[in-house]
Amino acid sequence: MTTTVGDEITLNSNKYRIKGPVTGGWLDPFTQQMVIGDADYASRIDLSSWIMNDLRGGIGVEEMDEKVDQNKCWWTDCIIKYRNHILPPRLATAITNSHNLIKNYGLENWTTATDCDDWTETLAGTTAINRESTTIHGGTYSAKLTSTVANMVLLEQNVSWNNILRET
Repeated sequence: MTTTVGDEITLNSNKYRIKGPVTGGWLDPFTQQMVIGDADYASRIDLSSWIMNDLRGGIGVEEMDEKVDQNKCWWTDCIIKYRNHILPPRLATAITNSHNLIKNYGLENWTTATDCDDWTETLAGTTAINRESTTIHGGTYSAKLTSTVANMVLLEQNVSWNNILRET
């Protein structure tokens, strides 16, 4: 039994001095949250949580309006085409080059020393594009683009995109 008299409290026949009066209040028998270890941002119960389980709206929304874009995200490589199931990416079992849309991506094929296969060259003034075999990243050749301040040189390739390739 607990008794309180003035600045003293008795618990199980032991007397303890207290500082100030005892005040009453309600105590919830079940705590909302208990943190064991370091408390961090995720352990704050005063912050709200938003659990997303349906991203079938797609990707590409960087600045989200939660009323409109609640089922979209900025970027993911997860499988998001099922409601209530956001699945990890499919396991790669083989590496293949079948979906490489850039032709001659290593700049290894040249018709002449100044004409790179499968690439469109735009030259102006005294600019030049030449096959380079000294400074390379990998393989045998690279492209050396020479330009002046007043003129530009451009080596480009148009790629037609197919949305089927987004389905992994």
